[in-house]
Amino acid sequence: MREIYLDVRDLPAPEPLEAVVNALGEVDTGVYIKMHHRQRPNMLFPILKKNGFDFCIKERDDEVYIFIYLKSDRDLKKEIEDVCK
Repeated sequence: MREIYLDVRDLPAPEPLEAVVNALGEVDTGVYIKMHHRQRPNMLFPILKKNGFDFCIKERDDEVYIFIYLKSDRDLKKEIEDVCK
């Protein structure tokens, strides 16, 4: 399992969305994106679903972590869902 970490908390809109969309090409079986954001990027979620990705969200205080992975990667899905609990 390999993590691509994106810290977009200090980027102005729409740079967080652009950063994660650019990184989606690196996601493969066993590879996921951990996006560290200051809020829920609601505009991102339909893009992910449309392009075969799934995600889970873990919120802590005023920080949001979005874990993005291929929908078809069942092994990774189980591991990431455990992290998001």
